[in-house]
Amino acid sequence: MKYIMFIQPGGQELPIIFPSGFEHAKVARMMSNTYPGIKTRSAGFIKFIPNVEQNRVDAICFGKSESLKLRYDEMDSSIIGMLTDIKD
Repeated sequence: MKYIMFIQPGGQELPIIFPSGFEHAKVARMMSNTYPGIKTRSAGFIKFIPNVEQNRVDAICFGKSESLKLRYDEMDSSIIGMLTDIKD
């Protein structure tokens, strides 16, 4: 899987996760055309690992996007991980 971390005009971070067959730059262009003012902050690859003990799925971001010339940011795993918490 791949991901791009966007920054919305108000400053809120927005991760988009998509299949590896898609190109980072094309997804970023589609998002920019659909949501004017959105900016790319980081991009790379992502994998998910079940964390049964803590009842969540951990996100591990790594690598870089050649087409965007951006790399993952160490904060990305935490930001995306907060979105994957499993609620009862």
